[in-house]
Amino acid sequence: MLWHALVLAYTVDVVRSRPIDNVAAWLHVGEDVCWVASPSGYEGCCAWEFGANGNSGCWLASPLSYANCCLERWTACDVLPEEEPVNAQSSFYWACSRAQRAANVALEIGVDAAICRIGDQCPKLEESIVEIERSLQLPKISFEAGQLMHVLKSWPSMNVEQILRDLIHFKNNSTQRQTIDILRHLHRAIFDSVVQLRDVMLDVLYANELEVLLQGCGEICGTEGYEDRYGQMLPLQKDFQCSALLSNMMRIATDSPTVPPPSIPPCLWRDFTMGGSVRILGHSAIRRALGFVGGSSPTPETPDNEWLWTVDVIENLIRKARNGTLSPGPSSLSRVHALARILSSLPTPIRAQRWLVWGDSKHFEWWRPWLESMLLSLGASHVVSLVPNPTRYAVPSPHPQLRAATLHQVVEEAGSFDGAVLAGLASAGTGRHGDRLNPFADLQQVAVAWCVLRSSGILLAPPAPMPSAEAAASDVLRWPSGRAYGP
Repeated sequence: MLWHALVLAYTVDVVRSRPIDNVAAWLHVGEDVCWVASPSGYEGCCAWEFGANGNSGCWLASPLSYANCCLERWTACDVLPEEEPVNAQSSFYWACSRAQRAANVALEIGVDAAICRIGDQCPKLEESIVEIERSLQLPKISFEAGQLMHVLKSWPSMNVEQILRDLIHFKNNSTQRQTIDILRHLHRAIFDSVVQLRDVMLDVLYANELEVLLQGCGEICGTEGYEDRYGQMLPLQKDFQCSALLSNMMRIATDSPTVPPPSIPPCLWRDFTMGGSVRILGHSAIRRALGFVGGSSPTPETPDNEWLWTVDVIENLIRKARNGTLSPGPSSLSRVHALARILSSLPTPIRAQRWLVWGDSKHFEWWRPWLESMLLSLGASHVVSLVPNPTRYAVPSPHPQLRAATLHQVVEEAGSFDGAVLAGLASAGTGRHGDRLNPFADLQQVAVAWCVLRSSGILLAPPAPMPSAEAAASDVLRWPSGRAYGP
C-alpha cells in the first residue's frame, strides 16, 4: 500500500508538470501506475462489465484513464487513416494499423455484449462480425515488398478464423455468457495475431542490422558479466581495434533521421535487454509525446534566440555558468551545479585544454550548448560538439572556441582531445532523437571516445536522472525514450 500511495502521489504531481512530462508516469513506473486504486489490478479497472469507460473509481488523476490503461493493454500498433502505403516502412505501419483496428473492434463488441441486458437495445452482432472480417483483410499492396508481402499473406492466423466461424455458428443459439466467452477468445486471438504480425514484420525490416552493427566492435558489444567468486563486479577490460570500430561507426553514422518502431524488433530484443536482464517500460503515450505515432516524424525544433550558437549568445551562457545560473531547462539547475563541481575538481584543470562533447544525437530537437559553455567558462581552449548535422548550427558569427562537428571530423582529430563528456549515452541507439536503432550504441560511444582521447585524457559520462528508488535498483529501458542505468 505504501508503494501504491507513493505512485499515486507521483502521478498527481505529474499533472502540475509541463506537457511533455504528462508521460512521466509511463516512463518511470510503467502500467503499474494504472492500478493504484484497484487491489485486483487490470480486472478491477477494465473488466468488460464496467463498460466503455472502465471503472471510474480507478482514474484518480491524469494521466490515468480508460484509454491510457485499459486500451493500452491491448495496443500493439497505432491506428492510422486508411492510406495506401508507398514503401516497406509505410506498409509496416499500414498493415499493423489495419490489424490493430480488428482487435479494437473485437474489444468494443465484447464490452457491448458484456453490458447488454434483456430489454436493452443491443448492437447487432452480425454487423460487428462483418466489420471484424473487413478489418482482418489486408489488401494486396501496390509495390514489390519482397519478404514482407509473404508475411501479409499469412495473416490472420487460422486460430482467429476458426473462432470467428464459431461465433457466427453460435450467435443465435448461445447464452449471453457463452457469447461473451467466445468474444473473449476472439479478441485475445486477434490481439495475439496482431503482435505476431507486428513482430514478424519488424524482423523482416531489421533482419540485417545486427550484422552491420557488430562489424569492428570486438568485445565491446559483449554484455557478459565480469564477476569474481563473491559476485562482485571486476574492472572491465575488452579487446577491440580502434581503427575497425571507428571505421564502422563512421560508416553507419547518418545525418538522415529515422523513426523508432512501436516496439523493439525481436531480432534486437536480446541485445537491447542484455539477455533479458533489463526491464522494458513502454507506452504509446511516450511515442505520441515524442511525435513518432504511426511512423511519423516530429517537426524540427526552431531554437530560441537564447540558445543560438552565435558568439554573443555563447558569451552570455559562459557568464551564466560562472555565476551559477546556467541551466538547459527549468528543473536542471541542480544537475548542472553537480556537474560543474565535478569538472572544477578534476585532477588536471580544464584551462587551455581541448574537450569533446557528445550529446544526444538530436535530429529534431535543438542541441542547447550549455555543456560546451560550461567547459569554456572553466577555461577550455576549444570545445568540439559532436552532432548529427553540423550545418544546422551554422551561424554568421560563430564563437571562435566552439565548433559543431560530425563523427568523421572528430575521428580525423583523434588524439587531440584532453577530455570528453558523453551526455547522451542514455538515449543512444534507441531512436529517441531520430538516430539509428543500435543496442550497442552506448557501449560503442564510450569506446569511440576512448579512441579519440589523448593517452591521459579524461572521460566523463554524467548519469541520467533516476526519479524513483525502484528504477534505480536495476537497469531499465524506457522505449524509445532511453535507458536508466542501475547500480
